[in-house]
Amino acid sequence: MACGTDGVCDCSTGTTVDCGSRSLTTIPDGIPVTTTDLRLHLNLFTSVAANAFSGLTALNSLFLSNNPITSIAVNAFSGLTALTQLSLAGNPLTTIPDNTFTGLTALTRLDVYVTQIASISASAFAGLPVLEVLSLNDNQITNIASNTFTGLTALTRLSLFNNNITSIPASAFADLSALTYLDLAGNQMTSLSANAFIGLTELTYLSLTSNEITSISPAAFTGLTALTELVLENNLIASISANDFAGLTSLNLLRMRNNQITSLSANGFAGLPSLTELDLDLNLMTSIDASAFAGLTSLNLLSVQNNQITSISANGFAGLPSLTALGLESNQITSISANAFAGLTSLNFLRLEGNQITSISANAFAAVTSLSVLSLHFNQITSFSANAFTGLTTMMYLLLNSNPFTTLPPGLFQGLQNGLILSLEDSSLSPNNFTFNGNIFAPPSTYGSASQPYQCDTVCATCFASGPGACCANNCLTCLSTTCTQCYDGFVMQSGLCVSLASISSASAASVATASTASASVASLVSATSTLSASVASIAAASSASIASQASASAASASSVWQTSAASAASNAPNKPSDASSLPIILGIVCGLLALLLLVALVVALRRRRSNTATKLREAPSGSESNTVSNFANPAFAGMAATPTYDILSANPTYYSTLSAATGNHALYEHVDSKPQASAGLSELQYANPSGVEYANPSLPNPSSVGVPSVSSPTAYATVAVVPSKQVESGSYASIAN
Repeated sequence: MACGTDGVCDCSTGTTVDCGSRSLTTIPDGIPVTTTDLRLHLNLFTSVAANAFSGLTALNSLFLSNNPITSIAVNAFSGLTALTQLSLAGNPLTTIPDNTFTGLTALTRLDVYVTQIASISASAFAGLPVLEVLSLNDNQITNIASNTFTGLTALTRLSLFNNNITSIPASAFADLSALTYLDLAGNQMTSLSANAFIGLTELTYLSLTSNEITSISPAAFTGLTALTELVLENNLIASISANDFAGLTSLNLLRMRNNQITSLSANGFAGLPSLTELDLDLNLMTSIDASAFAGLTSLNLLSVQNNQITSISANGFAGLPSLTALGLESNQITSISANAFAGLTSLNFLRLEGNQITSISANAFAAVTSLSVLSLHFNQITSFSANAFTGLTTMMYLLLNSNPFTTLPPGLFQGLQNGLILSLEDSSLSPNNFTFNGNIFAPPSTYGSASQPYQCDTVCATCFASGPGACCANNCLTCLSTTCTQCYDGFVMQSGLCVSLASISSASAASVATASTASASVASLVSATSTLSASVASIAAASSASIASQASASAASASSVWQTSAASAASNAPNKPSDASSLPIILGIVCGLLALLLLVALVVALRRRRSNTATKLREAPSGSESNTVSNFANPAFAGMAATPTYDILSANPTYYSTLSAATGNHALYEHVDSKPQASAGLSELQYANPSGVEYANPSLPNPSSVGVPSVSSPTAYATVAVVPSKQVESGSYASIAN
């Protein structure tokens, strides 16, 4: 059904009349008065005359967009008291005269975007008491007068983006007490003055994206107590000072990506207790200092990707107990300190891909035990600590692909969930560098092949297949089935098991210590044996010097043998396990004790035999020379001239006492005949008696018992020792008794 002049419009849809896209140059007459929706877009109108729509009192919507309209007469919309929506978008209007919209008391939406308007008069929007949405975006507006929006007390949404506004005067929006959305993006503002947004007590969204703002004045956001989202992306802000955002107590989201921020001052985000999302991507920060995010106790998401960060200070993210997602991808981070993520107890997502990380230190992620996604792909990682991921029991995605490491440490995935996703492609860790130098075997902590290795079961440090039953033995680096083929560094294979070199060294040290202790015990035993031998010799000396010499020599021989055994045991101890080296020593000690007991028994037997001989001597005839027995069983001494030695003995009482104590009871001395008495089977030695040496037998009471041997020629003596005696010059032979 056609309507309007010459039926140019379509009236077939009830109260909607469509006259759009018909190349009309004037507004047609004959529009039904019942029309509620009139569409005149995409025609050739150049102006709108006064009272052009008179009589259309039922009209709700009027679309005049995308025409070449350059002027609108005063009272052009007079009588449209029911109009709620008016669109003038896409026309080459250059200005909006005062009172242009007078009488549109029901208007709630006005679109004047994509025009050529450069300025707005002070009363351009007067008489619009219920206007809620005003779109002035994509124009050429350069400034906003202080009373431009006076009277728009119902306005909730104001779009001024993509204009040429260079500044906002104080109180420019003072009357917009109901405004909740203000978009000033894409303008040319260089700074934000104090109190620029005063009066906007209901504002929840403010966008200042893509301006040329270099700094934020203190108190720039004063009064925005209801603001929940602030967008400052694509500006030239170089730094954030303390209290720049003071007073924004309801702010949830702060976007500052693509600025030129080089540093964050301590407490730069103080006063934002409700902030849940902070975007600092695409800036120029090189580090994150401790306390940079202090006070953001409600923050859930923090993104700092595509900066120039090379390091993260210990506790750099302290004070963020609610943080669940942290983006640090595409920076220049080379390492992660042990406490870099301290305090992030709620963190679920941590993105570190696209950095220059070369290694992951032990416990680098120990504080983030709630992680479910950790991305480390596209880095320069060459090695991991075996416990780099210890405690991350909720992990589901651990992206490690596209790094240059050529192997993995054993136990890397031990304790983590089974079925980890290890790369962007699938659950296997590929692409990787495990095939370096022609390798075809899966690295430790995985099974499969070098090109497609899969995570070992959570209970395995290393494995040969999937499942908990495919674990390699303890300290085994690689294995085929249950056979270990290579041990960890610092371990060696012994009886099919991997044994720590340190434990072997400790065992060897213990063996040496045991051998040393045993040697000391043997030495002590030898010393005691020698002492006992001396005592036995003293007893034997009372019987005869010959028996004493024999006992002493026997003890000395035994001592020499045990010392040799002890030295041998001690020198061999480090080359054998402690149990093996101690056994010969213990057996040696037992044998030594048995030998000692036999020696004592022999001496006692000899003592008893000599006692019988002494008894016979006491019964000898009175003419016998019992008191002229020489200490040396050599007839050459008999009849020799007496030598006065008593002066010497008197001058040295200690020496005398020693001799006396050593010789004991002289009544037990053996009778010496005119011939030398030698034991059967003992060899004879030639002793040359040095001239001038005096021999004293302190057991004899008178000088007749002392003699000086001839010095003319050596005399043969029957030895009483099992080893040759040594010649002693200018000394006493009393030591023989010892």
